[in-house]
Amino acid sequence: MNIKDTKYGNLSLKKIYNNNIELQSSGITSLEGLPKEIGGSLYIRSNLLTTLEHCSSRVLGNIDCSNNNLISLKGSPTIINSEFDCSYNYLTSLKYRPEKVEDNFNCENNDIETLEYRPKKVGAFFKCKNNPKLKNIKEQIIKYQIKARRYWTDEGVIYYKDIKKEFEDYGNNLLKQENLIKEKELKTKKINETKSKTNNIDYGLSI
Repeated sequence: MNIKDTKYGNLSLKKIYNNNIELQSSGITSLEGLPKEIGGSLYIRSNLLTTLEHCSSRVLGNIDCSNNNLISLKGSPTIINSEFDCSYNYLTSLKYRPEKVEDNFNCENNDIETLEYRPKKVGAFFKCKNNPKLKNIKEQIIKYQIKARRYWTDEGVIYYKDIKKEFEDYGNNLLKQENLIKEKELKTKKINETKSKTNNIDYGLSI
C-alpha cells in the first residue's frame, strides 16, 4: 500500500502540498505518491516502511517515521526545517540521513553501530539512546563533528558547552589536515602539468 491508496490520493504531480500529511498506523509500505514538497509536517509513524524512498525532497515541518521497519534512511530530504524522528526502527547506520535538521534529531531505539554518517548540524537535541552496539559516544560526537545543543546518550546527557573546546580543537586539526592534503594535491598537479608541457615541446630536432 502506498500514498496513492490512502485518503490523500496521488500527490506526486503537485509541486507543493501546504498542509500536514497524517498517515500514522495506515499500513503503508511505500511513500510513492508524495508531492515534491510538503509545506507542513509528515507523520508516517507506525507503518510498514523499510526505506524513505519516494519521500518529498523538502519538508517544512517535522518528519516522524518512528515505529516502522526501516533498515535504511535512503530517500530522506537533505534539510528538515523542524524535527526528524526515526526512533524505534532497525537502522544499523545513519547513512542517507538529512544533512541538516533545525530542531531535534531522534535515532533512539535502533541497532546503530556508528555515528559516522551523522547530520552535519542539529539545531536542538541529538538523541541516540538505546542503541546497544553504539560505544564511545562522546568520542564519536567529537570525531564526526556532530554539532547540537545537547546529546541524549546511554553515557548520560552531554552538553555541547562542556565539550566545546575538545570539539573545536579536533575540528580545527581536521581542517588543517584537509588543507595540507589539498596543497599536496595541487602541488602534484602543477608538477605533472609542467612535465607534460616539457614533454610536448618541439626543439626542432624531429625529422
